[in-house]
Amino acid sequence: MNLAEPLDDEIRKLITSSLLKMMGVQEVIIEKGRVGVTYDLLQITEEQIEKVLLEVGAQLGGGWLDRLRRSWVHDSEEIELDNLAAPPAPRRNRPPPGA
Repeated sequence: MNLAEPLDDEIRKLITSSLLKMMGVQEVIIEKGRVGVTYDLLQITEEQIEKVLLEVGAQLGGGWLDRLRRSWVHDSEEIELDNLAAPPAPRRNRPPPGA
């Protein structure tokens, strides 16, 4: 995720510790004005991660491309979770034509 500005060391440490305390977060990498998080979608979403970033004082990138990317990720995660929760498609055990 792009941030509005690079973080100082104090906020960087606070973000890292806050995110690593969350269930499902496996790794946090902060470089310059970007935060990378490896997480388990079944336990946490990017939207929840963004809320923690805002709570500790980080400002997310506000450009249209940043907002579009975050929106796309939110929608993709929602679709993936819906697909995982959907019952399996019924199997049609029909013999092949002419058999």
